[in-house]
Amino acid sequence: MNQAFDFSGKLIGIIGSPGSGKTFLTKQFSALDNVVPLYEDDLNFPPTILNNLKNQVHLFETIVWFRNRQVEDTKRAIELTSKGLNVVLDSTLYQYQLYIDLYIKDEFYRATLKEMAFIDNQAYGKIDVIIYLSSTKDLVVGYLRSKGEDWPLNTPTFIEFLSPMADYCEQFVIDHSSELGNLIKINRKEFDFANQADLMRLMTMINRFF
Repeated sequence: MNQAFDFSGKLIGIIGSPGSGKTFLTKQFSALDNVVPLYEDDLNFPPTILNNLKNQVHLFETIVWFRNRQVEDTKRAIELTSKGLNVVLDSTLYQYQLYIDLYIKDEFYRATLKEMAFIDNQAYGKIDVIIYLSSTKDLVVGYLRSKGEDWPLNTPTFIEFLSPMADYCEQFVIDHSSELGNLIKINRKEFDFANQADLMRLMTMINRFF
């Protein structure tokens, strides 16, 4: 692919439920001439984190681990954009924040994570464009199941644990609309990013911000 965005030095972040297609879209953008992709890569999570997720235990510590990783990815992305490169980040700082209210029931832990989120948002500023992949529970469950045995988290209980995120993401985006800035909401039922026409349609939406 020889297409490129009409701008340089911008950070594009993708948010949405697990299974909504964040990594797939990032891979599609990576074929553009002026994009550097940064991936979360769940195939390389530490065994402790995989165990926590599979068994839905130690969720506070697990979210902190994701937060730390996403901070490092964001810092790397900012460094690259300062050199005039465009970066697509498939797991922004908002991603760990999606999980706080839904999965952390202890009030002290929840308040601690929200304070951390506020500090992170203040410290690292707004992403230039955020693409929100809006999906449904059925689509998310179907996609996660299709990952097959190579996916280390492919268990029925974990997929069921994740599936409420599809609905919860909608409310999160509404509640944080003032923070999210240049937001593009994509209905996954209407966009197939394996289709070049749909990908080009999204690129046109992004270019309009600049």
